[in-house]
Amino acid sequence: MYYLNVFGTELKVPDALCHPNAKSNTLIHQTAAWLGEISPDVKLDIQEISGADKVILGYQIGLSNNNFRPKNVGFGISYVLPVIVSLLCVKKDKIVIIENPEAHIHPKGQAEMGRLIALAAAQGMQLFVETHSDHIVNGIRVAVKEELIEQKKVNISYFSRQTTDTEQFSKIQHIRIDKNGELSDYPTDFMDEWNNQLLKLI
Repeated sequence: MYYLNVFGTELKVPDALCHPNAKSNTLIHQTAAWLGEISPDVKLDIQEISGADKVILGYQIGLSNNNFRPKNVGFGISYVLPVIVSLLCVKKDKIVIIENPEAHIHPKGQAEMGRLIALAAAQGMQLFVETHSDHIVNGIRVAVKEELIEQKKVNISYFSRQTTDTEQFSKIQHIRIDKNGELSDYPTDFMDEWNNQLLKLI
C-alpha cells in the first residue's frame, strides 16, 4: 500500500472507471469508493511512518472510528485491495493476470468486481482472469448488456478435465457472448450448480 500512499493523490483514474460516489478522480478516492462498493461499509485508513518508507494500513468498518488491522478483518478486504488498485491504474495494452478475484468476497461484491474488470478491459487493458465464480462472469455479462464493454472484447474459455487410461488433460471450450450478455454455450458443470442445488430442494 506504499504505492497507494505515494501516488494516491497524484494519479487520476480515467472517467470511464470512476465510481460516482468517490470524492474525486484521484487513485486514493477511487480505490476507497470501489472498495466500499465491493465490500460495503469498509473505509481505508493509510498512515505514513515518517522517515521509515513504510505505511500502516487500517480499515474502518461502518460508523466506527476504530481502525482495524488487516489481520483482524475478513481476508477478502485485503485480498481485493491490490486488485482494485491494479485495475484502476489502467494503461492501454497493459497485461494483468488475476487469479480468483472472488476469493473471500460476498456474491454481490463479486458481481461488482466483474463490472470493474469489464470497465478496465474496455479501456484497453488486457486482462486474464481465472475464476470459479458465476458472479464474476455474470457481472461481466451485465456490463456487456449495459454497453460498458463491447462483446467482442470479452472471451470466455471453459476448462474441463478429461481423463483417459493413460493421461489427464484439459479440454478448452470457447464460449461467445452476445450483446445482451447471453452465452453461446453452457457446458456441463459450467454455471449450473445453483440450479442443481435448487432442484434438490423442490
